[in-house]
Amino acid sequence: MGCMRTVGSVLVALLLARPAAAQNGIRVHRYEFNITISATDSSIAGRALIQLHRPPGPRDTMGLNLVAMQVDAVTSLGSQLVYTYDGRILRIPLDRARSLMDNWLVEVTYHGAPQDGLVIGANARGRRSAFADNWPERARYWLPTIDRPSQKATVSFKVDVPAGWRVVANGTLVAPGRSTDGQTTWWWAEDRWIPTYTMVRFRSRFGPTPKTQPSPTRCPSGARPKSSRSCSA
Repeated sequence: MGCMRTVGSVLVALLLARPAAAQNGIRVHRYEFNITISATDSSIAGRALIQLHRPPGPRDTMGLNLVAMQVDAVTSLGSQLVYTYDGRILRIPLDRARSLMDNWLVEVTYHGAPQDGLVIGANARGRRSAFADNWPERARYWLPTIDRPSQKATVSFKVDVPAGWRVVANGTLVAPGRSTDGQTTWWWAEDRWIPTYTMVRFRSRFGPTPKTQPSPTRCPSGARPKSSRSCSA
């Protein structure tokens, strides 16, 4: 019985690891997301600015997890980059000759209707809203990221939502809602290094908007949250 449990645990670990792309030492330092929520359906339009460092070498490939979205373009400093996308992993070859001292700034524009991770629809009060739950590896359904709990980075969100909505995200509110043409833009920034599963936000037509929002704490089985930053047995 113990052997069967061990084999089962190994199989589960392999299944969970399969969708992730090998990074060969590539490390993301910061994500900057610009997300527009449709006023009429469950689709989004996104732009991700990704700051990363790659190890020395003539060429390497970065793999970003992104599931079932439409990739419109991948650029770096205004130049188009060659990429491949199979509906699960966006692979971007990084040529050292086009970077500055192995530091890269890659921009991905995309759109689509998220299948998971970001839920857009009516809330308990019947009002249209959106809620993000990236645990444990579901950021990939709406954000191009290295979507592993071990991969941490700083992050900012600029979110365009229908007028009247409020947006809450990680970190500090940099700029409150500014309305133009029936849309409102909110800007939140988190300067602590956090994993993708805590990069979440909620938006709707009601509720106060705090100036800071702590990243949620995930406690191990059998433990309970002691505060917003720690757990207790």
